[in-house]
Amino acid sequence: MSKVIFNREELLRVRAGLRAEGRRLVFTNGCFDILHVGHVRYLEAARRLGDALLVAVNSDRSVRALKGAGRPVMNERERAELLAALSSVDFVTVFEEESPRALIGEVLPDVLAKGGDYALEEIHGREEVERAGGRVVALPFIEGASTTGVINRMKAAIAEEYALQSGWKRPPVRISVYDPRWPEMFDEERRRILGAIGPHVVAVEHVGSTSVPGLGAKPIIDIMVGIRSLADAPLCVTPLHLIGYEYVPKNELLLPERRYFRKGEKGAGTHHLHMVEHGGKFWEEHLLFRDYLRAHAEAARAYETLKRELATAHGSDRGAYTNAKADFVASVVEKARAEKS
Repeated sequence: MSKVIFNREELLRVRAGLRAEGRRLVFTNGCFDILHVGHVRYLEAARRLGDALLVAVNSDRSVRALKGAGRPVMNERERAELLAALSSVDFVTVFEEESPRALIGEVLPDVLAKGGDYALEEIHGREEVERAGGRVVALPFIEGASTTGVINRMKAAIAEEYALQSGWKRPPVRISVYDPRWPEMFDEERRRILGAIGPHVVAVEHVGSTSVPGLGAKPIIDIMVGIRSLADAPLCVTPLHLIGYEYVPKNELLLPERRYFRKGEKGAGTHHLHMVEHGGKFWEEHLLFRDYLRAHAEAARAYETLKRELATAHGSDRGAYTNAKADFVASVVEKARAEKS
């Protein structure tokens, strides 16, 4: 029998067989987009909790709903096949829903396992499993191992290759003390942007470190422009060019949900414009991050300390600098989302 089971009835027959044999079934779920060492170690730990491990993989449709445009990088059948190749994994299935709760309610595993980045009360299906006499386990989080981190390293490698081929050397990262003129600079630019492409714009937000009062930052104003659809973005390129913004499409292969424009010379830009769909994942997460830092001074101080340490450590390697911040940023977004819910 194949380890990958797409048919729900067949899956339930397998579950019934394990139960009849007295074998404890461990269940876990996730997107598992770009398999990495954190996944491997986590699945090995989950397998040790019982006699068989079932991994439920989010379908392509549900990954897009959860992660946004450009994800998954690998389709559901490829992800399932890779997981099934691991010795720690006994069975793999794919589920369409954004939450695995319904599937868990049908399978009723003996053990439900999730990564330690989830609190027990946040784990979908916990009530169903515990009500049936099973247990729920939050496994230790593998620090620094994430699909987002892998994607960021890929972006950094592409940017570095581009720089080498063009003969251009990137200046070192420089963190300036907070400048109270930054909000005024954003307001002035916001008016210019609306004057140029206003009919296409739903909202314009000041994001990034310069948007947080008191926070040291690279002296670049990050502007997030929300539009109804990225299909409207080509209509904005010429009007934005006329007010000094250069369209830079090279990173869209790895960040397809954003259209990026730079004002100022390469390596010495004064404004970065991120055009995204209003209300999408990019939009939501950047506002969550900004607003949490604005409301929590201790988190803002920790972020500035981290940035200064990383600027010293990585110099002109912007990719390594950005990638090293990824886990901190992700943890703040999750705290902000939990606080808001």
